[in-house]
Amino acid sequence: MLAEQLDSESFKTLLGDPVEVDHAWGRERRYYIDQKKLGIYQQQLKATVYHHHSSFDYATELKELGFPQTAQAVQEERSGLPSLHETQMGNLGEVLGTEYGQWLLGFETTLVLPKRFNPNVDQSMKGVDILGTRSTDGRPVLLLGEAKCHKDLGDSVRESHSHLVSLCKQDISKLLAFAKEILRFQGNTKGVANLDRVCGFSSTAERFALMFIVTQSNPRDPFRSLDALLCNSPLPSLLAIHVCIENLENWLPKIFGGSEA
Repeated sequence: MLAEQLDSESFKTLLGDPVEVDHAWGRERRYYIDQKKLGIYQQQLKATVYHHHSSFDYATELKELGFPQTAQAVQEERSGLPSLHETQMGNLGEVLGTEYGQWLLGFETTLVLPKRFNPNVDQSMKGVDILGTRSTDGRPVLLLGEAKCHKDLGDSVRESHSHLVSLCKQDISKLLAFAKEILRFQGNTKGVANLDRVCGFSSTAERFALMFIVTQSNPRDPFRSLDALLCNSPLPSLLAIHVCIENLENWLPKIFGGSEA
């Protein structure tokens, strides 16, 4: 059966209530997802991952016509799911970060790219990981997000900070050109219009920076290094998210491993 994707309520329930801390540089939120919740939402998570990767757009219609197994089979066949563990981890971080931008931050976010846009699905594409738009008091706001997903924290914070600083300094019109073509292909006219408005306000459009890090480990203070990093290179409206997923590496094949028996 073709499972439903995560929506606003299910995504918020999956994450649970965060530990939230305000800093001079912005806001920090930390979440913990245990194995019980993963079991409850596994099929919805899997459907959401396929949604972000597949170039097949008629799964819902086939399901409503009474062919849910066909819909799932074709959707998986058209998907651009990677097979390499490292790429799967990275793409999971992008999917969860993109969903977070939509359901918790109120941005209209773009999809993780399907294979028709990437000739090598086991190699992560360059550019912005999470991209979104919204309007605040009539002015467009652009979400620029960097997603990391690893077993341990490692250098994720430093690398994310460096990439976000680079993104925020780039020419917006060049950054959004490829994203607009993707949205046009998806038939997302609202998304194209929002990006056009951002381009029209390229010099004044507000930036919102999102650092979204997923690990299997649960460090006590994952963003401690930001105090020093942001002294020299501040980021606009920075929100730093850490999500700990219990037993992440063993759970990952259940999402990227294709149909279950």
